[in-house]
Amino acid sequence: MKKLLTPALALSARALPLLACLLFSSHAQTISVGEALDAPSFSWQMPAPGGWYPWIIDTNNFTFGGSSLRAEVHDFSDAPGFSTSLVGPGTLNFSYRLSGSGNSALGQNAARLVIFSGAWDYLFWSDQDTNWTTATVFLPAGTNTLLWAFELEWMPAPPVTSWVDHVEFLPGGTPAFVDIQPRSLTFVSGGSGTLQAFAGGTPPLAYQWRCNGTNLAGVTSSWVSVSSSVPGQTNLYTCVVSNSYGMAVSSGSSIYTLGSPSDPWIEFTYVPYIGVADYVHLLIGNVSGYSNYVIAAYINAWTGWWNKPYWDAPLTPINNDGTAEFWYVTGGVDITASSMMVFLLRQGATPPQMSGQCCFPPELFTSAVAVASVSRVPGVPSTTVRLRPDGVLMVGLRGSLPGHRFAIQRSSGLVAQPWVSLLGTTNFYDTAREFEYHPLDGERAAFFRGIEVP
Repeated sequence: MKKLLTPALALSARALPLLACLLFSSHAQTISVGEALDAPSFSWQMPAPGGWYPWIIDTNNFTFGGSSLRAEVHDFSDAPGFSTSLVGPGTLNFSYRLSGSGNSALGQNAARLVIFSGAWDYLFWSDQDTNWTTATVFLPAGTNTLLWAFELEWMPAPPVTSWVDHVEFLPGGTPAFVDIQPRSLTFVSGGSGTLQAFAGGTPPLAYQWRCNGTNLAGVTSSWVSVSSSVPGQTNLYTCVVSNSYGMAVSSGSSIYTLGSPSDPWIEFTYVPYIGVADYVHLLIGNVSGYSNYVIAAYINAWTGWWNKPYWDAPLTPINNDGTAEFWYVTGGVDITASSMMVFLLRQGATPPQMSGQCCFPPELFTSAVAVASVSRVPGVPSTTVRLRPDGVLMVGLRGSLPGHRFAIQRSSGLVAQPWVSLLGTTNFYDTAREFEYHPLDGERAAFFRGIEVP
């Protein structure tokens, strides 16, 4: 008996490693999409086989459960999306990772991971390379059909890769909250800018801006255009955000106006919206001889403040008509700059070289003749106003998203004064357009803004 059993046992010992390998391989092949995403109870839809770069199950890179979904793209054949449907209200959490999307060889981002709901309604997107990161999306009541997709913006140099893992859904509504508070701004006379309250909570969210505690009529977007007022005066702006489950009030944003009407001033006349490469336009006034002054411009992007147009060439000259312009897109993340600041300096000044620092040195402010700042809001056009020699104001909007309708509105003041749309200004604004505004007799102030309309 022993002579018969020994060869059989020896054979089994030799075959065991091979058998274990085969069983492991078979198990890896049977992992479902739901198991890879740690959400097997969801109904997942994958694109038909045979796509260029499909999402595949990855057992080598994951954040939970031993597997994830991965898409790797080499050219403009996008990775087809995968989708599911969830009944809201509720909160969707998931983990994601991007590699090669922020392409330094291109000087800009090559790809982004997005979630759509319905027809091109973005709920989430990211285009920055990151390790495993958790994202949160608040879903409204009703059935939400969600599509994860990996989009190419530019031809990548190396392949770009995206992973998705650990999808969770928590039913129930979330009260509105303010995630990022609006900033305080300081203007010289004639300056203007934009405030935005970045809010979260179960959609839909409602917004109401207040100035010094009083509701601003019709200002019910996530952003508000603000302008300088009486020199030495401070206006306090707050935003009330609400939904069906609660409300929140933002911290106060102080808008302070420097100087007097006769002091030198500098203002932004055109600021491209986020994601667009274009020139920033400025207008300078109340100075003696434009050639005696220069502009030091800075943008706040990624880690902090950066010189523009170039780190080693930080000065911008002023044209003979008092205008100036600088090209701010000289780096990979410049188009995402959240704010800009410009300083009017006397000729011969040497402004600091900023390369991502959080704060300006105090001596920059003390040496500046005038200062202006502006914040940027995605998709919101910049209002432009220029004075013709005959005294007519030419008002326009530049930088709105194609397919979005805007109107130009005027108000005689920012507090408790109605906003009225100028006749004929409702337009899609695919290209820059200007409209005439004839100042009224005795009119001392006029404020203009662009507002999205249905």
